[in-house]
Amino acid sequence: MHVVTFVSQKGGSGKSTLAVSLAVAAQLDGRRVALVDLDPQGSTAAWVDARMKLREWVSEDSWPADIPLRKVGAARIGAWIEEARARNAGNNLLVIIDTAGTADDDVAAALRGADAVVIPVQPSPQDMRALGPTLKQVRDHAAGKFAFVLSRASHLQVRENAEIVAVLEKHGPVACTVTDRVEFKRAIGLGYGPHESTTTSKAAAEIDGLWDHVKQKIEGEPRG
Repeated sequence: MHVVTFVSQKGGSGKSTLAVSLAVAAQLDGRRVALVDLDPQGSTAAWVDARMKLREWVSEDSWPADIPLRKVGAARIGAWIEEARARNAGNNLLVIIDTAGTADDDVAAALRGADAVVIPVQPSPQDMRALGPTLKQVRDHAAGKFAFVLSRASHLQVRENAEIVAVLEKHGPVACTVTDRVEFKRAIGLGYGPHESTTTSKAAAEIDGLWDHVKQKIEGEPRG
């Protein structure tokens, strides 16, 4: 079993969108996937609910594959990860955790239990200034496991995006850039991932880049 934790203390960074999109990409690549939503906003849980409700609107042969939501109390996440590892040894399970935008103990536990950590950062001065507390938290609990994603980037600001990536790379690896595309909004709102909405989409290709990075991280450095 492997754990990927998404973390950012800045709201609107795209954590939930990236988490559920990554879940679909990993599942299509043959991994068993489960989601955990520790964010009180419940965006990931709402996506799972919308995905299940698709069965009321589309024909059975169009049903998306089930991606279960594990309901875990935030205060128990550290213990739950260890229990889940014991239950799922050898089962090829990938657990993706969407955390709250806080520095609470539950976020720290989700970081400590992770095999890979993803920090979404929007390309704005405000987001760059707000990155410090998140980066400190990750370095305290998951040093060496993390990578940034430049999230919700504008395709019209290629030079500016490259400049921000260069700044981020001074602090750690950048897995990929994910552009602010209508494809994400349309797919996620309905309970799909971008791969399921338009399999040849640019949005899906960007998520494939994130999955390639995460896959290399978790499979190249297995837990002892």
